[in-house]
Amino acid sequence: MKKRSISAMVATSLLCLGCTAGGGVPTPGAATPTEAPAPTVDSSAEQTFKPVRGVLLPPGNYASEEFRPTLTYTVPEGWVVFDDVPGQFELALENQDPYIYVWRDVRVIASDCTEEPQPGVGASAADIAGALATRDGLMKSEPEPVAMGGLDGYVIDARMDPDWTEACPFSDGEPTVPTIIGTEPLTGFVLWWTLAGSSQRYYFLDLGADAADGNIAISVEVCCGADWDEVMATVEPVIDSFAFAP
Repeated sequence: MKKRSISAMVATSLLCLGCTAGGGVPTPGAATPTEAPAPTVDSSAEQTFKPVRGVLLPPGNYASEEFRPTLTYTVPEGWVVFDDVPGQFELALENQDPYIYVWRDVRVIASDCTEEPQPGVGASAADIAGALATRDGLMKSEPEPVAMGGLDGYVIDARMDPDWTEACPFSDGEPTVPTIIGTEPLTGFVLWWTLAGSSQRYYFLDLGADAADGNIAISVEVCCGADWDEVMATVEPVIDSFAFAP
């Protein structure tokens, strides 16, 4: 599902993440990430290559240059950086499937498709995950506590209920459920939703107690008949390597 983001700039049609033969979507109630080993890399590769947008990264350990707080991460072969800006960091396999998006300071989008945050929902991981857990039109897991890279928060899996029929102005008439919208510096650039045939895993992490200093969101999407478990087995070792500077 191609949504509006800094790398996309405008909402278009379907972004097929991991579009290989297969199938499967997350089962509500099963959001706990699969155990997966961290990527194994040659330490001699660390910090010897400056990441360049769209250029294959040698296996190794890296740190974001513009995204804040600084994100350190480890990748095996086959990954590239597609965005590293103050509000968004984006990793993907060389063939661009799957994507891992990392955002700073997102909110739950208004349920009526208005491109603004849902009134009455705060910025904390608990607030955001809790709001998505009760959003009409979503089949979702219960939010599960998660600790990642020195931050605490929640992880939740979601997909659109196949019986859902309501569309949004930005979904080209297709039934959709809006989920996430960016705030500064992402206002107008991050707008996320789900359509039939796509599934998402969201991590929401607090910066400071109850998101006193904002939040971090991480999104992975599986669509187009890709196998959920296979995609997650590919991305989880990378996500598990994430660490955020204090």
